[in-house]
Amino acid sequence: MVSNILRNCQYRGRGYFSFREILIFLIFVFFTFNICGSKNVKGGEIVFNKNDTVLIVAPHPDDEVLANTKVMIDALKNGSQVYVVFVTSGEHNTDTMLKFAPIPIISSYLLAYRRYREAIASEKIIGVTSDHLIFLGFPDFGMMKILTNPNKDYFSGITLRKRVFESWSIDKGKPYNLTIAYTALKDVFLKVKPTKVFYPSPYDLNPDHRAVSVLTQAVLKEINNPGIQTFTYFVHAKGYPNPLGYFPTRTLKFPNFFMIKPEGTFYNLDLERSDISKKYKAVKAHKSQYLTKPKFMLSFVRRNEVFFVENPLKLNMQLPLWDKSIMSKLGITPFVEKAKLGADSEHYDIQFTLFKGTPRFSKINIFLYPVKSGSEFLNMPKYRIEIERDFSNKLALKLFDKDKEVLTTFENLSGSSTELDFDIKINKSYFDGADCLFLMFSFEQFDVRVTETPWFCIDILN
Repeated sequence: MVSNILRNCQYRGRGYFSFREILIFLIFVFFTFNICGSKNVKGGEIVFNKNDTVLIVAPHPDDEVLANTKVMIDALKNGSQVYVVFVTSGEHNTDTMLKFAPIPIISSYLLAYRRYREAIASEKIIGVTSDHLIFLGFPDFGMMKILTNPNKDYFSGITLRKRVFESWSIDKGKPYNLTIAYTALKDVFLKVKPTKVFYPSPYDLNPDHRAVSVLTQAVLKEINNPGIQTFTYFVHAKGYPNPLGYFPTRTLKFPNFFMIKPEGTFYNLDLERSDISKKYKAVKAHKSQYLTKPKFMLSFVRRNEVFFVENPLKLNMQLPLWDKSIMSKLGITPFVEKAKLGADSEHYDIQFTLFKGTPRFSKINIFLYPVKSGSEFLNMPKYRIEIERDFSNKLALKLFDKDKEVLTTFENLSGSSTELDFDIKINKSYFDGADCLFLMFSFEQFDVRVTETPWFCIDILN
């Protein structure tokens, strides 16, 4: 134990039915409405009107149509303004890069430009005009690194770039870093003034999606406008969509791959036949992605789209975590299997259990980003607690703020080799004025990040 440290028939025939025919029909109905998933997802209703301005935050071109086509169709039908902001250009997709050129720096530019043109073509099918599409041009597969290294510029080892290079991006030439990326996203919100925002879930398995989710939540906290309705969506999750392939009569259900499920409200938008046809065309317009993974892309063309609004996470709650089957695929790599944030009169208490212990030359990072509603996110501290084990049974614990070391302490390691409980306290004075904490755990071996948890936004005042 480490403690006290940092704290969707008609029948034609005879006019009568035999018992056998009735039985077969009832079985057919059962399978159609249950096995095939024609039952609607339960939840709230999303209503659009002419006073709405809808903003869809898409980490990559295609996320906007995979998860939000019906949003755009209904919003436009009801007179709402619709905008889409693409945070990255999707230029890092290694399944398609080499189809354009053998040299990464060339193929990445060609792929970025193709995905830009595909996004415009796809949105034209839905009815969103190109002047309502905003491209930021930040690095594909680099957003989590930017978020977790707040004081550093990011360099892409695939594209060999460290600045926004796309001529169609609003921040062309600016460096890849947290200040620039966050400010660009915030400026979009200030310009568009959305009343409804759709953004990726912080529990999505894609790290860009999780990072963009945190940045969006931070912007919403800073703007602090209770009139804005927010909804999250999934694209990447284990066994999602199920089954893979083009099944337009089936219902898309919320992914279920949590050890502890997040609590909240599910929202459902049903697609009419014309909507399904339009979505099919819009998805296929992302040709570079469709040619690479057609079954996955068409899996989202279903009878509905589903969204989620999470209840606020509070102190002393067990935090929602991915199922062990997700993490166990990493073999012997340790992962966090349970965690919560508590508090006493003087400290915040970070309690978590690390499955499979802490191998030698391993490192645990705990990211703690305090947020105060209405205050500038960039001016708040960006804490990281680093727990490192060398060849011995001694742990070095260090507290950093934007990579500047604040303090260091040491603690002897004790516990089983398969499971280790941590109880780390950090003085409340480090979070003065904050009303929320963004929290994330990551695990590294030999300075390579091999696993991490979702990001959690925890209400620390209630």
